[in-house]
Amino acid sequence: MKLLSEALAVARGLEREDGYPWEVMGKVWVQLMCYAAIKYRPNVHADLLSKGGELLTFVWLLMSHFGFGTKYRTLRE
Repeated sequence: MKLLSEALAVARGLEREDGYPWEVMGKVWVQLMCYAAIKYRPNVHADLLSKGGELLTFVWLLMSHFGFGTKYRTLRE
């Protein structure tokens, strides 16, 4: 039920025309990237880095460097 109410709030926010939709979409994309980055195991990220890496691996590295990985996982679980 919480997901539905959050989705409704996002949809209502996107109806505004004062540049707010881009802010909302940006925040949603950041949350999606952070969520996806912590779902990979660290050894998968290490393997990907040895092949040049990918965007989620770099997001994971930044999150780990700044200490956001454990905080994000704790808040979501």
